[in-house]
Amino acid sequence: MAGANTLQSRGFLTSGGFGIAKRPANWGLRSLSENHKAGSDPARPYGYNPAAYGSHAKPMALVRDGARVLDVGCAEGYIAQRLSARGCTVYGIELDAGAAETARQYCDDVLVADVDALTALPWEGLQFDAILCMDILEHLKDPQRALRMLRDYLAPDGLMVITLPNVANWWIRFRLLRGKWQYDDLGIMDRTHLRFFDLRGARALVEAAGYTIEAMDVTPGVGAWAPYHYTIGALLRALGLAERVDYTLSKWFPRLFAYQFIFSARTGQNV
Repeated sequence: MAGANTLQSRGFLTSGGFGIAKRPANWGLRSLSENHKAGSDPARPYGYNPAAYGSHAKPMALVRDGARVLDVGCAEGYIAQRLSARGCTVYGIELDAGAAETARQYCDDVLVADVDALTALPWEGLQFDAILCMDILEHLKDPQRALRMLRDYLAPDGLMVITLPNVANWWIRFRLLRGKWQYDDLGIMDRTHLRFFDLRGARALVEAAGYTIEAMDVTPGVGAWAPYHYTIGALLRALGLAERVDYTLSKWFPRLFAYQFIFSARTGQNV
């Protein structure tokens, strides 16, 4: 069990022992856990997310060790770095030339290109055991066309892994109820997102591109106001259960609470 100093530093204890932490300065909405938060470096807000139920660990767990993988939108290679450590051979596609150069130290090859403009890939005859479209499709003008193009490079038994943010998350609904459609610097309402999906729309996109969905998972996106975090939430964090509760609620009620949908899919027949 964590020591008293650790618990106090996390806000679980008052100076007198177990009890309600001091009144917070900000009573606003916060996530039950930090699973949907990515890198802690402000200059790289979409860096690697190490959370067990987060947007990187869960999709990567779908990829078998030693697989040949295409990471679409590979950024600086933080996914490739971890997959290559598992014996995977990783190729990448990245729009930013500087990020692509960094990713090359973890990838066999990186194509610098705009996915929206691609009609084919340069690796003739190469097929992939897994193609990762993580945090990329919502940035494209025509994500269905991109998914269809990528089908030709997926091995017959290959797996397509797709993540899409849930615009019907309850917090976005609450904003709309208050008459607000507000863009943010990152997250579901990232100002660089061109396309938005609820669960039905996300499924329709994947299936219309010619894939059969095998499974759907989520990253958690339940939120609560500060009084919860300084009472029940503090206890759950002290017991190490906050992330599990967040994920379980999101899994039970994905349309309402999921932050992202994670689809594992394979190519359909005669599409």
